[in-house]
Amino acid sequence: MIPAMCRQLPRRPTVAPDAISIALFGPGVIVVTAANPTNPISASIRRLLSCLRPILVRGRWWMSAIRAMITAFLQERPIMDAIDDKILRILRKDGRITHHALAERVGMSASTCQRRVEAMERQGIIAGYRAVLGDAARQVGFAAFVLVGLGRHTARVQQAFEARCAAAPQVVECHNITGTVEYLLRVECRDLASYKQFHHEVLGGFPDLTTIVTHVIVGTSKDDRA
Repeated sequence: MIPAMCRQLPRRPTVAPDAISIALFGPGVIVVTAANPTNPISASIRRLLSCLRPILVRGRWWMSAIRAMITAFLQERPIMDAIDDKILRILRKDGRITHHALAERVGMSASTCQRRVEAMERQGIIAGYRAVLGDAARQVGFAAFVLVGLGRHTARVQQAFEARCAAAPQVVECHNITGTVEYLLRVECRDLASYKQFHHEVLGGFPDLTTIVTHVIVGTSKDDRA
């Protein structure tokens, strides 16, 4: 039989691994407490406060301003740690994983894990989620990397070419690169005949092109694009 006094002992509260508290005790007296002392956010806050300490001792009215600035710092600055990196690696492989399953894999509570994911979504670290379609569903039987050189290197010509690529559904990637040519395109078409039509109408119809070199993709051993 368990003694009554043992049953009445208060439970120790659970602290999230990324919890941080900031206490203001007076002019120039601020205490930052973190559940994880190695948390990069708490370290950054301590560095910030050490720089602001000469200002804090001048008057109590600065405290509310500093508290607001620290709050904005915590909410807006995208500081990531090893747990965030692990979450992102898992989400890149499986964007449909539930918060509970994700939390189990990174070793934290579901609510804390969800807050981290939502914070990275707000900060733009996670830009979105999408379905990755196979070549058969997209009816892609021909893919190639195309090097494109321009005759004139002006902003107007480059903007016109990029607009032309943006309007062409066959161009799935358009990169402005260094080297002997200006652009590297990834082009996907139904078949060789469709690519020939794209080559003639979309690329050949642009007046400032001087170079078009096509490298046909015959096989892909790795493709981690989302």
